[in-house]
Amino acid sequence: MQARGLAAAGLIADCHASLQRAESAFAEAAPAPTEWLSPFDRTSFDIESARCLLRLGDVTAALRILNGNVAERPGGRVRSQALARMLLATALVGQARIEEACDLTHQTVELTHGLGSAVVLDQLRHLALLLRSHAVRCPDVPQLLDRLRDAIRERRWVALPLPTA
Repeated sequence: MQARGLAAAGLIADCHASLQRAESAFAEAAPAPTEWLSPFDRTSFDIESARCLLRLGDVTAALRILNGNVAERPGGRVRSQALARMLLATALVGQARIEEACDLTHQTVELTHGLGSAVVLDQLRHLALLLRSHAVRCPDVPQLLDRLRDAIRERRWVALPLPTA
């Protein structure tokens, strides 16, 4: 999380140093499993690292992490896989690989059907914003934007405030 804050501040060297320290700490620590919380596993770590790298504008390094994460660790925790896939789609858009980003986003919408996660919902919104500017040049985008709009509308309940007594 420190690296994420440093990335948001644009402190490139500090962010990379923080990621290196986190990588070392992650490799050493193996916390006891708990039934209450999902573990901060390798997928979670890779997602956070890629998020920092994308924030710093290092799309190539983020792609390297995410390609391995999505390709090598299918299945498992749906939310983590969805976040990894959406970050990968974001990186693909950053490299103007729009068709690939569209295919991956379609897969992710299917994967997350029925998943109640505000973070996933925010990422779907973010992808819709990124893809919107490509709607004229790429024929796959308008259909995907319609699908994203429907998926976001269906999941709107996730972001609603809890009723008060």
